[in-house]
Amino acid sequence: AAAAEELHLETISSHERVLGPEHERTFVAKNQYANFLDGIQRSEDALAVHRELLEVQRRVLGEDPLTTLNNISITLMNLGRHEEASQYALGLVDGYRRSYGEDHWMTANALNTYGYLLLKTDRPEEAVPYFQEAMASGLEALGPDHDLVYLYRGNRGEDLLAAGRLAEAERVLRSIWLELVEVRGPRFGQTLHRQNQLATALGRLDRGTEAIELFDSAMAIIGEARPQGHAAHGRWPMLKANTLRDLGRFDEAEELLAQTRQLAAETMEPDSPVHGELLNALVELHEAWHVAEPQGGHTGKATAYRAELDDLES
Repeated sequence: AAAAEELHLETISSHERVLGPEHERTFVAKNQYANFLDGIQRSEDALAVHRELLEVQRRVLGEDPLTTLNNISITLMNLGRHEEASQYALGLVDGYRRSYGEDHWMTANALNTYGYLLLKTDRPEEAVPYFQEAMASGLEALGPDHDLVYLYRGNRGEDLLAAGRLAEAERVLRSIWLELVEVRGPRFGQTLHRQNQLATALGRLDRGTEAIELFDSAMAIIGEARPQGHAAHGRWPMLKANTLRDLGRFDEAEELLAQTRQLAAETMEPDSPVHGELLNALVELHEAWHVAEPQGGHTGKATAYRAELDDLES
């Protein structure tokens, strides 16, 4: 990583010296450097590079460049800062509509991303028209078997899940998951993602045995397919733990979260949003546990984890 970073910096320096700091190829080199930083989980550093570049491009070009807006939105999503990301993503929707029209795959992708961010900021009903537009534009531009169209369809299932429409969510997610297993295989990223969401829906429908089997199957594949330190090693066990919590299997959920938190501490960067997500899962676990067992001292544990989460976020 150090050698690659040095090469990126040398490229930027060369472009600035030969072409000038406001040349398009210099802008491209800086965007590539920021994306590299984001890829090695130095997302705060990436965000600083992107934002500095955006200010220069606004001054030079007189408009917001779509590529940089998109990169900032992605980096903020990677940091778990979905509200901020949504502001940039809405600008992308307007920008791609003006530049490419309604039936272009980039417009469809921008619509889907903004819908996803509405979903992540607890606005599932607002997300519905954006997911519907994304699916319509994606089908027109790409056809039914394109990976992005599967993504848009799956996000509609995720939206139903967030809105508590569990039976509908289960039907949509199961249909897409089975299609993806058939056409892309069980190890494909989207296949695994929809499998976990289907498991979450089943858990909330009190079909715990089916849910846990799906989680365990996905986690076994992730253990082989994703490198150590990948966020999936933290997030996907957390989803299983949340389902165990909802099923009243509190001890198992606590043990899994403790193991996952230890793994995250050993293998993930200190600024990874996974650390905060795991703490929040522990808060919610002990709050639910307190409701089931009021004399178990779980309010104190929830308070302690929340204080630790507040310290981390500050």
